[in-house]
Amino acid sequence: MPIGLYILNVGQGQCVVCVGGTGANLQAAVIDAGAQGDQLARWLADMGICRLPAVVLTHNHADHIRGIFNLVDSFAGRIGKLYYLIDQPPAGIPYWLPVQRWLREQKIEAAVKACPEDRARPSAGKPLIARGLEGFQLYCVYPTEIELAAVAQGAPLEGTHPGVGNPNAASAVIRLARSGAPNQTLALLGGDLTFLGWKRLREQKRNLRADVLVVPHHGSTTGAADDFSPRQLAEVVRPRFALISVGTSNTHGHPSADLVRELRAVDAVVLCTQITGRCVEAPEGLPGRSVLAQPGTGPNLVGRGVACAGTIVVRVPDAGPVDVVRLTDHQAAVDRLPRTEGRPMCRP
Repeated sequence: MPIGLYILNVGQGQCVVCVGGTGANLQAAVIDAGAQGDQLARWLADMGICRLPAVVLTHNHADHIRGIFNLVDSFAGRIGKLYYLIDQPPAGIPYWLPVQRWLREQKIEAAVKACPEDRARPSAGKPLIARGLEGFQLYCVYPTEIELAAVAQGAPLEGTHPGVGNPNAASAVIRLARSGAPNQTLALLGGDLTFLGWKRLREQKRNLRADVLVVPHHGSTTGAADDFSPRQLAEVVRPRFALISVGTSNTHGHPSADLVRELRAVDAVVLCTQITGRCVEAPEGLPGRSVLAQPGTGPNLVGRGVACAGTIVVRVPDAGPVDVVRLTDHQAAVDRLPRTEGRPMCRP
């Protein structure tokens, strides 16, 4: 049975939802919770989601985890495992005490570290959904216990050290694969992982090729180096679709025009959840501060319309390639943008 991968429009943050099943068995795995858990919970309820077998927090930055509190309260007793990483002193992790209460009150079944064990030979990663999701599975491939200690505690590490004291350097990387073909990645969810982290994955000879890349760190190029830059990231993944969760009014310069250019150089179709100053000089002057197409049936969490105005929806079939829903509408909407030199950056 096909499943849906939703890169939700949560503004300058990230929340990815993998939905499978039908009727009373409709379930969703949530990877990061964005910053507005009440809206996320309402969207899941409107979708008819009955249960969350896995909720994964890739790292402990507010734009990825703030929504967890409302989400847990709204789905209390219907959440399987909450996966987390200790990438900083626990006293600084805002859900550290609440997660203990959630367990005591049976709002969640278990709280589990997301990181896989260290292995002599890299595996498909740590499976995150107990019985899979309609023939699909999510795997965590980074960081392992040792790599996490290197970032959080400054432990020494052979090979490329991803950095110390920066939760982004320990951000979990999640793979979506069919259960019967665990080594073939359909979608690679990059969290906020730094370029040094990606370089380490390449050193481990990980197969990073994927049909879909949820671009790490909202399309940032902070920390890029000569030996692992946006070009290397694009070349090792070579996605058909590169999806960027980004806010219209963000002040970080996301997404980077350099990264978008390198993704397009490997023939990736680049889509963002919101329009930005990289695409049009004054996005605040556009209707609804976004590029709106005709309202469709696809769900949107914050905005309406199509990618660059709302949630990006990916259909993942039982066999064959994935596809992006309403891609033609997206193309038409972007083509209507006023064109100036270098804008919109995802089109020639």
